[in-house]
Amino acid sequence: MYHPRFTTRPLAALVLCSVVALAGCVSTKIQSNRDASYTGTIERLYIFATVGEREQDMARLFTTAIEEQFAAHGIPAQARVRDPLALEGEGLVSEEVEAFAPSAILVLAQTESSAMISGAGGGTNSATFDASLFDTETERRVWRASIKASRDRIYATERQGANNLAEKIVEKLFEDGLIG
Repeated sequence: MYHPRFTTRPLAALVLCSVVALAGCVSTKIQSNRDASYTGTIERLYIFATVGEREQDMARLFTTAIEEQFAAHGIPAQARVRDPLALEGEGLVSEEVEAFAPSAILVLAQTESSAMISGAGGGTNSATFDASLFDTETERRVWRASIKASRDRIYATERQGANNLAEKIVEKLFEDGLIG
């Protein structure tokens, strides 16, 4: 019985091509502006993510991913997904935030969402977010960003999209000097 022999070069080339192809399946672009007079860094972070009803599952994956990203940098973080139609009182939310005692609050609000559908269950999901970081001591906004994220539904899972979004936000905060 004949068994073709694989050499490492064609196999390595195939793996490399697969990795390069899949890397383009999730994209996050961030433009930001930091208050130049602010000299603080994030020590403890509370995150509010407000998304539409369709994105609730993705938002839960995102909050887990961003908490893990900050933990990897030694920063305790707690995230909460808020439905834009939530009826809960602000007092309940304030108590939760006060109990966590963050040095900063990140508010991430989805402003746009779109889905382009193609054959065989494929397509692209895209979302735009407005992000603001508030210093809890001064109660002022110290950073703001516009975030555009997209995910190809055939090649990238919701979890991969959520992980990429969380990773890019943390990278941008680090790049802007807000994570020490």
